[in-house]
Amino acid sequence: MANKQKSSGNTHTRNTSLYLKELIQEHPQAQHHNDPDLMVAKFLYMNFPNLKDVKSKFDFSRPDHHPDLYLYLENKTVPVHLFSIKKNGKIQLKNPGAKSFLHKYFAFPEAQEQLNSLISQEQRFLYEHILLQNRFPHLYLSDAELKKVVRGLTLEENDIKQYRLMFLERIRDHCYSILLEAMNHNQTSIFEGFKQLSMIEEYKVVLTQDKMDVADIVLQQTFLDTFKTINILKKNNSSIHLTIDDFDLELRFKFESSLFSSIKLATKLVENEHSPKDLQKQRMRSNSFWLDSFENLIATHASRPKKNSSNAIGRCNETLLIYQFVKHRPSIDIVDADLVRETFDKYFHDVSPTTLNELFICSSTTYFTILEFLDQHFDTHYDIQQIQLVAGNYIFNNLETADIVITVLHSDNYVEIPFSLKALKKKNTMMTLKNPGIGSILSYSYFDIYDDMQLFIARIKEDYSAGRLTRKEVLTIVSSQVTAHLMNANQHSLELGLKNMIGTNTSVISFYQQNTCSIHSHIQVNGQICVEQKTPTTTRLSWDDNQEEIRLRVKFSEGATHGWSSLKLACERPIF
Repeated sequence: MANKQKSSGNTHTRNTSLYLKELIQEHPQAQHHNDPDLMVAKFLYMNFPNLKDVKSKFDFSRPDHHPDLYLYLENKTVPVHLFSIKKNGKIQLKNPGAKSFLHKYFAFPEAQEQLNSLISQEQRFLYEHILLQNRFPHLYLSDAELKKVVRGLTLEENDIKQYRLMFLERIRDHCYSILLEAMNHNQTSIFEGFKQLSMIEEYKVVLTQDKMDVADIVLQQTFLDTFKTINILKKNNSSIHLTIDDFDLELRFKFESSLFSSIKLATKLVENEHSPKDLQKQRMRSNSFWLDSFENLIATHASRPKKNSSNAIGRCNETLLIYQFVKHRPSIDIVDADLVRETFDKYFHDVSPTTLNELFICSSTTYFTILEFLDQHFDTHYDIQQIQLVAGNYIFNNLETADIVITVLHSDNYVEIPFSLKALKKKNTMMTLKNPGIGSILSYSYFDIYDDMQLFIARIKEDYSAGRLTRKEVLTIVSSQVTAHLMNANQHSLELGLKNMIGTNTSVISFYQQNTCSIHSHIQVNGQICVEQKTPTTTRLSWDDNQEEIRLRVKFSEGATHGWSSLKLACERPIF
């Protein structure tokens, strides 16, 4: 489809250039008067008097580095871009690569290096995730080897679609954070990059056609000397919207073709016909409709009893909190409102009516607790601009712990604040920070001290399957092995593993049966780290003179009736 469009566009450029040259030389050939290319040539000839010559991009050795046409007037040269669209269609502007556009258009070379590194990192996370799902080992494989192995797999189309969505959202989020930071320090470069990417100051001839005839030909060009306001928002799954005054430029991340192809940006410029106040009213109406839809969904709750509903409780806790933000701040922007509703719809039937009601009531308490936290964090007025439900982070990167992200405008600077959300029944309990497979906890993902844990587990599984070990003995032996390796680890490795486990985000804990909430800044790992076998199945790591601790509890992922199931390590923090 893309190649067909490109071929059609190239033909349009060549023909328009040819016809325009004939008009300039006053030697027009007999052509059908309804020929769209001829009509565009005549349009240009009339709109640019004193036209002396024309060249197309195909007159140069590198056509893709030039506009479609150069018009040579008496005292200047005018570059012109040609577009042909269907009725009610939108023109697609530049289509730059994700690994070059920050440097090329915004003059941010360091930011481009940062984004490129993150893209490479996310690609490795993606390939590792795919191999794990297909039960392929991936330790010690280079990036090129990983890609080669994944290319050789036969993947389901639905799986590929989900991989695309999750990966592009991650890249979009990284780029948004980078652009937000850049905008706080250098709005002028953002403005200049906007003008270059949007081509707003360049001449664009847009040919609009319906099925039977040419509907319209217009010349677009707007000169922007300065700006009053700049704003940047995330939209849907893979887009960033950069808004300057009345103009909105969408940057949508996409794969050029397959899952292994380069990442490109599709760009689209729209001029807002409404004032900022009218746009805010539109958002409020949209949010009101979304709230009604969400509340109607709650009313359809039909409980589906489930033995383990902890994941469903967590997801409901996250989506209900976003509901409270929208309810109390009706002009807030939701990054992907459909995702929030779909996530709630997917999980809320797995929660009992009593628990769902407790979560709903506590979500209001949690919302106001977060506001108190923000009031203390920002000493002056702030405005919550946007809220996002983070989807899929745990799937690709098990060190990522953010569940929601809010964007705050404070003192003319934009600040992203990620929160890790937890829903517990009551206080005086353990909060699970991570729940990784036992094979990864000692390897490079966390402590990076022992890579053969999976082989050790395989031998334990053989003894268990042969009846030589009970479930309790398995858990005790594996826990002792974890403790022994941690006891022999140096302090640097222990500190690295703990930081990977804890993360850097602020934790918001909702105690839904007590309708209370507490907020905890991420734990600082300071001082000597001590390791001990707390119980036969639990390892305890403590530091800061025994004031802070994390417990690692070995468990089976399924109950005894399932026989052998994968071993997990519940990484828990006491909450009082």
